[in-house]
Amino acid sequence: MRRALPGVVVVSLVGLVACGGAGGGGRGRASSPRPAASGPVCGTAVAIVDLDAVIEDTRERPEIQRKLKARFSTLQAQLDRRQAELVKQRDELEREAKVLAPDVVQKKMEAYQLALADLQRDYLRSQESLQRYEAELVGEARERVRQFVREQATDLAADYGLLAIYAKRAPLWIKPGVDPADRALAGRARFEITDLVIERYEREGRTPHEESI
Repeated sequence: MRRALPGVVVVSLVGLVACGGAGGGGRGRASSPRPAASGPVCGTAVAIVDLDAVIEDTRERPEIQRKLKARFSTLQAQLDRRQAELVKQRDELEREAKVLAPDVVQKKMEAYQLALADLQRDYLRSQESLQRYEAELVGEARERVRQFVREQATDLAADYGLLAIYAKRAPLWIKPGVDPADRALAGRARFEITDLVIERYEREGRTPHEESI
């Protein structure tokens, strides 16, 4: 009895570049409301910015998605071409199995199976490559947001009476004359300015394309 040939497993990267990517849902995603900024606090507050929220709620996320989809299209096209070649190879082998000697068929089947295994491994590598690329893009976007906050810090501090601006526990800006090591900062009122930064970033920030010109 002739052994059936293993089929070609359809390999597709669709889903890795769904709306919002692996890192989030982009604009319109469900999220917990952030407290709004509400006026000066007499120069005593420490502001908090959620950098990832700024990325998700500004043009940064669509730009990340655009670049991811371009990389995805290239990788998927390469996988599709190899998959088509394997389908052709399988069909030819099925026809040849009727007329060729069993040992010849066996060698050709082994070559086919190796090629199929290589395709499946490269599919997994492509998935990992897309995930690394997204992490790289998010890191670059996060650095752009950090730089923007630093550029806006003096105005934000004047408008809202801030001593320092933090992203989680990492300081983005400390008012001149304030000791970053001063433990008194830890006890200051926490002032959420993420939505303020989002508004200003959309109005005044530069896109990655503009930065590269």
